[in-house]
Amino acid sequence: AQIQAALSALNQAKLQLEWTRVRAPAGGLVTDLQLEVGNLAQPGKPLMTFVGINDVWIQADMRENNLGHIQAGDPVEIALDVQPGRIVEGRVRSIGFGVDAGTSTALGSLPQISNDRNWLRDAQQFPVIIELDNPASLGLRVGAQATVMVFTENSFLLVPFGKLYMRLNAIFSYLY
Repeated sequence: AQIQAALSALNQAKLQLEWTRVRAPAGGLVTDLQLEVGNLAQPGKPLMTFVGINDVWIQADMRENNLGHIQAGDPVEIALDVQPGRIVEGRVRSIGFGVDAGTSTALGSLPQISNDRNWLRDAQQFPVIIELDNPASLGLRVGAQATVMVFTENSFLLVPFGKLYMRLNAIFSYLY
């Protein structure tokens, strides 16, 4: 009976040890780690933030009056504040169909927006997801700032001005 109890205790200890291991669903980094000796993990209380590094993208909030020209696959130039003087290339991956109100909403629902009925009103912002050509070499951080320009099929006459603007923006990021 004592051997049976000891084996049961051993199996219970192995199970509890297994529960202490946290496994990541993909390659990434842990940030915002909030652990101290004696803390217990509880359901619904995050102890850390996991940032995946295999699927890196930028969300650019674009004004609704520009969305009619943008399509998935359009080339994009990005001036990252973390990489002053450098232009990074990417492509539009997707264009959001819901307004980004700046607040999170329940899963499966859209944000409620109070539309201004004045003559002059601010255009709504829609999320445009941009995938990067070589994200591993950029040293991006979650929440980093960037200037983004999408080059559409219809804007071929403005492309030289857009490219000049992006290069000036990248150079000026050294100053501030």
